[in-house]
Amino acid sequence: IALVHAIMRMSQPVITDPLDHYQAVNVEAQLRSPASLLHWIRHQLRQRRSQPVFSRGDIRFLKVSNRSTVAFTRSYRGTTALLVHNLAAIVRPVYLDLAAHVGCRPIHFSGNHGFPLIGADPYFLSLAPYESLWFLLEAA
Repeated sequence: IALVHAIMRMSQPVITDPLDHYQAVNVEAQLRSPASLLHWIRHQLRQRRSQPVFSRGDIRFLKVSNRSTVAFTRSYRGTTALLVHNLAAIVRPVYLDLAAHVGCRPIHFSGNHGFPLIGADPYFLSLAPYESLWFLLEAA
């Protein structure tokens, strides 16, 4: 059955939409555009490689107030990261249970912007559609 499904996928027609056609969306075109998906993915991979905590160590999923959001912490060699992902196509508010990290400050990884200190109450974030936020947690 798997072979039949694979053959059926191979026989699908080429994308004919002019915006997504292979002549418009290809590696050469992506390399020419600094705002392309290819450049964004390369940037994200460089970011991930620069901090081992994003791919190694302990992972703990957090309680969240919104089913469209996934949040977890990663800890590796004394560094803790907080990752929050909105899986919805709309803006989603979310409260995170960060009681284990009271007194820490989330520092946005790519922009080095500090967010409010984590307190005893649930931590509030608002995420754009399909947005992912990566933070390093620093002791205040």
